[in-house]
Amino acid sequence: PDGYDDIPKQIADPEAKQPEDWDEDSDGTWEAPMIDNPEYKGPWKAKKIPNPAYKGKWEPNMIPNPAFVDDKEVYVLGEIGAVGV
Repeated sequence: PDGYDDIPKQIADPEAKQPEDWDEDSDGTWEAPMIDNPEYKGPWKAKKIPNPAYKGKWEPNMIPNPAFVDDKEVYVLGEIGAVGV
């Protein structure tokens, strides 16, 4: 849904305050600690709805082929007389 991915997993702690002894010149800019966002519900997943017409995993029909011959030596090659480079 629109905006769902825009919700961050963690947010800056709104109750955190900068320490009184913080010096921006020597310590740098202060950043609030991060806490888990209560509005974050995990990655979005589509809802699954039942399909009353589902008949199970599809499998192809096995149609007999009277012309089929099982050749056990289909990979055997005859003698090779020369090799090209």
